[in-house]
Amino acid sequence: LGDFLEVDGPDSNKTIQAMRKSVPVIAQGYFQSEINGYEWSGYADLLVLEGYDLQQDDDGTIVAVKVGEVPEEPKYTPWDVKNSSAGDPKYQIQLATYLNELQDLGLASEQQVGIVLGFSKGFVRYEVDESMELYRDALDTLLEVLLLVTPRTITEEFVTSWTCTKKSTCDKVYCDYPGL
Repeated sequence: LGDFLEVDGPDSNKTIQAMRKSVPVIAQGYFQSEINGYEWSGYADLLVLEGYDLQQDDDGTIVAVKVGEVPEEPKYTPWDVKNSSAGDPKYQIQLATYLNELQDLGLASEQQVGIVLGFSKGFVRYEVDESMELYRDALDTLLEVLLLVTPRTITEEFVTSWTCTKKSTCDKVYCDYPGL
């Protein structure tokens, strides 16, 4: 991937320090924050410095190439690597979550966020404004559900109405844990 740093472990300070040093590609950048009283954390697969872009060689290798000027104040674009052959709104929401964190830190680029597809299928790029709108809608939905969840409200009826039998059941919210 070129000039590349993999952040070791769940340490958001290491991620921020690497970004402030304008490392071209940061892998596994860790973020954590509080949203409406709930702790959130996650690893961005790739954070790409503005002035660089990802390309895929003929053999499927992903490389970062310098395509323009690097701003004096570093700005980053989140990318995710998926074992998928197509994009999906849930991936876009995940990317926007990292983008929101970058915006809060003053380190967000306005360049499109993206997915590196598996099977040498290339990339999917998403517009920032559209991605942030999806993120805000998904966050609002999640926060509405969380407000309903108290020890008194977790009844059989609640569990039946708010759990999915499989991931594809719910179009608006992405959940890897259908047994919740």
